[in-house]
Amino acid sequence: MMKINVTRWWKDLDVAGKLPFARDRGVELFFWILGVYYEPQYFSAIRILTKLISLISINDDLYDASNATIEELVLYHDAIQRWDVSAPDQLPDYIKHFYQKILDTYNMIEDEMAKQGRSYRVEYAKSALKDMVRVYLIEAKWYHQGYVPTMEEYMPVGKLSAGLRSLATASLVGMGEVATKEAFDWVISDPLIVEASGVIGRLMDDVVSHAVGKMRAFDQLVDYMKLYYQALLDVYNMIDDEMAKEGKSYATDHAKTAVSFKVRV
Repeated sequence: MMKINVTRWWKDLDVAGKLPFARDRGVELFFWILGVYYEPQYFSAIRILTKLISLISINDDLYDASNATIEELVLYHDAIQRWDVSAPDQLPDYIKHFYQKILDTYNMIEDEMAKQGRSYRVEYAKSALKDMVRVYLIEAKWYHQGYVPTMEEYMPVGKLSAGLRSLATASLVGMGEVATKEAFDWVISDPLIVEASGVIGRLMDDVVSHAVGKMRAFDQLVDYMKLYYQALLDVYNMIDDEMAKEGKSYATDHAKTAVSFKVRV
């Protein structure tokens, strides 16, 4: 029943017809989320997170793979930041369709959470999406201006556009009593595990994107490659240090060995 619900919602997005620039990832992302939680008591969480990660994926494609002009992307960004129900009238048709689906999806989730007295959770998810769209626009402007940022400029933006914080926040929305308001406040405070996940996710994504020729905005990535891998090693070491303080041990040796090899290469 849950898969039917999500499949119907995905089909209603009409990705092939109205969002042809977007990857058709409905089934793929559903199985991704089953890797986050598969237990029956998280039925609602699985359904909600599948929808939200799907919207994030299409957002990514809107900025990276569509023919949207920078002016259109600015209009879309401003609409998301205001969460404006009247904004679709100002947007091009294909973005208007997607924007309305975002509003509808978050409204449905908010109605569901309101019945549980937990509608505040959706505000955290909205805020996380706004943060992602904000940094997507920064990256889009860099690309359109032909500007290659320094590592110091790029990483604060890149670790947010990787989406890990947004997904971590969204993953809590449907988790019932397990996720308290304190849990949401904790995840948006960028604790070490969230920040490290964002850095690792961004660096590894950039390396793969560059390798397959998809990294349009940063053609000079090769110049930064060793810095990237060194930053990745620094993150692993930072995690080890924090875990040591807690008297715990994490198996990062294998990962660090792999990254060290890349640095030498």
